[in-house]
Amino acid sequence: MTTKKFPNSKFPNIEYECYEIQKVLLLVETNRKKLYMPFKNINKHSINRGKIEEVVKNIRDHSCLTGRELENCILFFRRIMQIMRYVNFYEFLKVIQVITSEITSFLIDYHKNYDVIFFGGLDLNVNKSYTWILFLFLNQMHVFKFFDNYPDIANKIFVGNHELEIREPYTPRVLYLFFDDMSYSGTQIAHEINHRYTRSSFLRQIPIPNFEVYITAPFISTTAKARIIDLPFVKYWSSTKIIPTLKEQFLAGLAETDIQRYTEIYNLICDIELEGNKKYGFQCRSSIIPIYFDHKIADSISTFNKLLYFGTYPIDRSNPSCQPRCIITPLINNCSENVNIVIKYFEDKNYCSRELMDIPPEKTCPPTFYKSIEYSLPSPPNPSYEEIKKHIESTQPEITLMSILKFYDTRTTVFNSGITTSSSAAASALNKYLLEYENLDYKRKYNKYKEKYLELKKNKNI
Repeated sequence: MTTKKFPNSKFPNIEYECYEIQKVLLLVETNRKKLYMPFKNINKHSINRGKIEEVVKNIRDHSCLTGRELENCILFFRRIMQIMRYVNFYEFLKVIQVITSEITSFLIDYHKNYDVIFFGGLDLNVNKSYTWILFLFLNQMHVFKFFDNYPDIANKIFVGNHELEIREPYTPRVLYLFFDDMSYSGTQIAHEINHRYTRSSFLRQIPIPNFEVYITAPFISTTAKARIIDLPFVKYWSSTKIIPTLKEQFLAGLAETDIQRYTEIYNLICDIELEGNKKYGFQCRSSIIPIYFDHKIADSISTFNKLLYFGTYPIDRSNPSCQPRCIITPLINNCSENVNIVIKYFEDKNYCSRELMDIPPEKTCPPTFYKSIEYSLPSPPNPSYEEIKKHIESTQPEITLMSILKFYDTRTTVFNSGITTSSSAAASALNKYLLEYENLDYKRKYNKYKEKYLELKKNKNI
């Protein structure tokens, strides 16, 4: 049963709406197949390299920029395309597997140092990334048979949201894993943790004692890492992929003779204090990380959302002898259809000279498939997701993981009947998924090389 008061009389000073891990695992097992991206969408959204030269041509022919300003924009665009990182879903899963292995080893070795362990995150909406990422990690832990082999540790673990409250006296030793898919700037997480788990004393923040937080995200930027390390009780897993800042990547690997020029270009184009419409072409901010995923492209605060979607560029309206044109050139493979839909959605915007912060979730590409997952639980009677949604939204504005768990807790018998989940089934399902993807990937590569071989043979080059 969930309650605002933590359901363990040993710790009256903890307030947290949460559930025992075994109950959450039941929900994970029921929805396991929904958690993994369809094969047809994996590794299909890399940068279309052929479109890069089209955008360069657009800048030359239609931006009305001239001289050094024109060349700066072209060099900047080419450099961004060089450092842009695309993470396919298979690679993303592999990182989750490695971090999960680190988590399980840590819990086995050090669980006696903690009285209670919480798995949480920003539970703002069930279709945000927290629920999905948490379930992927839990399923992987289940694949490792962690909960079967270490029931004493499992009994310490509870799943909740970001609203964990610990009050004086700070006697229990608490470990809190905060889940997300990637921390771009670290601002949101750092603020949340600083706000809840430190006390003000003589104009500085002092962490509450006996409390440790591990940011559990496959990817973290160096900016986020710096903010996290600034809080001494907050850590991250050593297997986490650390992504350098935009400026670090922009200047990395350049010849010494080019560093000064590219530093000037970066400072000119990524200075958010610049006035005028030109800055909105690339819509560059120093906080941006040049990365996107098979499962998600972040908003324009976090990455080059608009640039990837539309291939936009700065335009100059000050030249009376030149009329600039904004030519749309989608840069991500297999996204042209979505881009056309978005253009109609924002029909009043000039993409080269207007700011665009985000794309509606249902129109994004790559498709944010986890946002459309309808989580369910087999129970007599089995309510549809629409029924669950209608019931929850009658009392609160958003459907969260906690609200779904609470609904099942109060409306079903299965949830409280002591049903155990199957780690062997979890392992079998995930291994089958990964094996099928690998086979499909091998077939794609084989067909690609076969086509190249036949083409060369036809032209008698071999």
